[in-house]
Amino acid sequence: TAGPTYTSGSYQTVVLNTESFDPNGIVSISSNRFTLAAGTYMITAIAPFKGAGADIVARIYNVTDAATAIKGVNKENGNSTVDGEIYTLNGFVTIDGSKAFEFQVHSNVSLTAVPAKTLGDNEVYAYISILKIA
Repeated sequence: TAGPTYTSGSYQTVVLNTESFDPNGIVSISSNRFTLAAGTYMITAIAPFKGAGADIVARIYNVTDAATAIKGVNKENGNSTVDGEIYTLNGFVTIDGSKAFEFQVHSNVSLTAVPAKTLGDNEVYAYISILKIA
């Protein structure tokens, strides 16, 4: 399956649908959102994007409080011959109660799907690592 497409002009929610490792039960996933309990967390989010001339920025959005929790740096993909780019976002968030979050991306151009690469395993088009530090 090819990766998702994202429409330009506003933040788009990145698809999240599988939890792969959570021995302490600190996160739950539902409807492309992840929910965390009170605490301080280090979050790293990674996703590939494909779009010639794209100016891309991503964020971790606190849906519960309707606020940006972590904003990434702007990234430019100005080369039309580049097959795709990897966007990485890092940051910390401290919350005082249970909150739902989304990984979102914004671009000045629509981002096309990253083509499917059948390599005998499930394909991954976004990855979030969450470490509870307090």
